Amino acid sequence: MELDRRTGFLDCFTHVGGKQTRSPELKRNLLAVLIANATNLGLVRMAEACDQSTSRVSHSG
Repeated sequence: MELDRRTGFLDCFTHVGGKQTRSPELKRNLLAVLIANATNLGLVRMAEACDQSTSRVSHSG
């Protein structure tokens, strides 16, 4: 989240539905998905680590 605040990293991603605003929850979940895939942790284990449901993390938005 700090990286995004400093650089606007998440602004490089476009929502498939065309949404312009992003809630803090959406940003958190998007970062969780990116980290889960980048580290081979997987969505299930990342969702558990974040105390979220897998569907909530994987369908961010």
